[in-house]
Amino acid sequence: MPVKVDVPLMLLRGDVDEGYGAVADAFRRNFAERGEVGAACAVFRDGKKVVDLWGGYRDGAARKEWREDTVVVLYSATKGVSGLALALAHSRGLLDYDERVAAYWPQFAWRDKGEITARSPLPILPPGSATATRRTAWGSPCSTIPARWPSAMPSITTCSESGPSMG
Repeated sequence: MPVKVDVPLMLLRGDVDEGYGAVADAFRRNFAERGEVGAACAVFRDGKKVVDLWGGYRDGAARKEWREDTVVVLYSATKGVSGLALALAHSRGLLDYDERVAAYWPQFAWRDKGEITARSPLPILPPGSATATRRTAWGSPCSTIPARWPSAMPSITTCSESGPSMG
């Protein structure tokens, strides 16, 4: 059972430029109202860092403080970025949501995936299907996704997903 960890506000650190106070407020609310234990947030605008916040604990049970340079593993972080990239490509006329994925990536059509559109959730590698070495090699998702059978038919809107093949 999870243990509630109260994080003192004095453990929240960092800076925000003028006009970004709402980000700092939301960051603090995550600790005060939502039970956040440790986090960091950085925002860049036009190449300049405008938000740089961190705080709480990197290990709540041991009360090890989150530092400015704390390294963390991110899960599901690429899905949003991938979605934004597709939306940007669509807005620039580079991607048609109703076009088949194979029109952009011919190898994807192999194994009955030829009718899956860019709008459809893409059938991708399920968690645990690749070794750690394969997960770090860009060539691996590019070569293994076309070879896989679809994990969901194009008419079904749910399928498995994992970070190595989402962006």
